[in-house]
Amino acid sequence: MPPHIARLLPFSIRCLKLPSAPPAGFRSVQLPQLRRQSQFPFPGSSGPRQRPQYNRFSRAQTLKYLWLTSPGFRYGLGAAGGGAVTFYIYNLETVPVSGRRRFNCISAKRETDMAQQLYGQVMQEFGSRVLPAWHPNSKLVNKVMNRLIPASGLEDQAWEVHVVNDPQMNAFVLPGGKVFVFSGILPICNGEDGLATVLGHEIAHVGFSFSMFS
Repeated sequence: MPPHIARLLPFSIRCLKLPSAPPAGFRSVQLPQLRRQSQFPFPGSSGPRQRPQYNRFSRAQTLKYLWLTSPGFRYGLGAAGGGAVTFYIYNLETVPVSGRRRFNCISAKRETDMAQQLYGQVMQEFGSRVLPAWHPNSKLVNKVMNRLIPASGLEDQAWEVHVVNDPQMNAFVLPGGKVFVFSGILPICNGEDGLATVLGHEIAHVGFSFSMFS
């Protein structure tokens, strides 16, 4: 036994003297060898073992599978579609002047409440700079509005004109007939016709409900 290996063994084992040759009559035993597992896992298989394949289904395939195999899915989808169509038809309304039908899920009361809230915010910020009715700019805006209101189909609104002495170039109309024109936009309009174009566009936002905040 090599010395460097003998030093690693316990003292009791190092004291034993191992025979240098097997004793007489010693027969070596051949241990059975383990059989190597075949690469073909099944008897009679003719090819190598293959890893299981993962089949990924697209969303369309999943929906198709649910449609074909699940009656509950079909009933639920039909109910959802029917509810959407009913909701759409229920919220159709006729647009003034043009007479076309349009979808609007915001009630008139809700729109009026939002407009009143916004009107209070605007007046709180700019109320001290609103020009009096006798001011030339106020007279100009009122003159143009008197031409536009009869053609708007919104004569029943409580129209009220506010001309704000502010350099910003802006004008808007709130639902309910509250008109705000900032003096900074008047030089750009360059007269009644230009101002009528701007205000007619803003009135259309109210009449056709494109957006009350545009």
